[in-house]
Amino acid sequence: MAAVALIVIPAQLAIFGIVRVSLAGPIQPYPCAIGTCAQNGTIYTTGSVVGPVIAIVGLSFIAAILAMGTVSRMLVEAYTGHTTSFTESLAFVGKHLLSLVAVAILTGLAIVLSIFALFLPAIFLTVCWCVVVPVVVFENKGVFGSIGRSLSLVLDQWFQVFAALILPLLIAIGIIVGVPAALGGLASSSSNITAILLLSAAGRAIGTILAYPLIAAITTVIYVKLRVRKENLDPAQLTQAWAPEETQPATAGPIARS
Repeated sequence: MAAVALIVIPAQLAIFGIVRVSLAGPIQPYPCAIGTCAQNGTIYTTGSVVGPVIAIVGLSFIAAILAMGTVSRMLVEAYTGHTTSFTESLAFVGKHLLSLVAVAILTGLAIVLSIFALFLPAIFLTVCWCVVVPVVVFENKGVFGSIGRSLSLVLDQWFQVFAALILPLLIAIGIIVGVPAALGGLASSSSNITAILLLSAAGRAIGTILAYPLIAAITTVIYVKLRVRKENLDPAQLTQAWAPEETQPATAGPIARS
């Protein structure tokens, strides 16, 4: 949770600052014909809401990707008996940020579009792509290669993966939705704009700090178990591909003959 907090809290503080500064004109009592006002936990503004929406969605999206990737890497390292720090894992994941963003957008759009087909394709694709983040981070296969690799790992074990994934995922969704809603309820009688924004940011931060480690843990465990089972790998072999060169055992070369 600490690793997630170190990513999510700065992102939510940045969102709070951007939204607060972008609110139009002077603060007015409710109702306001110009400027910004608040009533019963809701903020009204005559200015554009494009900036605040972009800040909330964009920064939350990037924070989620970095948090999930960083926690996944730390969990795999711990599982395989290696040690790593938060900064090392964050830097490692940062190298794959563009691929992670592209994968998240493509798979997210496909899942959202498939919702219109009675939800069943959305459920199927969500399970098939549940290990795409570990694949991007640990196998470096690129965007489409990672999407296909996640599908190939999960497909013949789909029902087992679904059974392992469904309860933690529902709990995580409940936390992500429920915590902000609960803190938003505290602001429902407030007309203080700063208090409303702070409670909103706190709700998003607490919800994600509690939920992201759960999602990262279950998807990482599924990824490791699938690879160990299907490829007959020793868990320690999973980290050899990204181990620093100086820590890998040297290979004996030819002995010069005189």
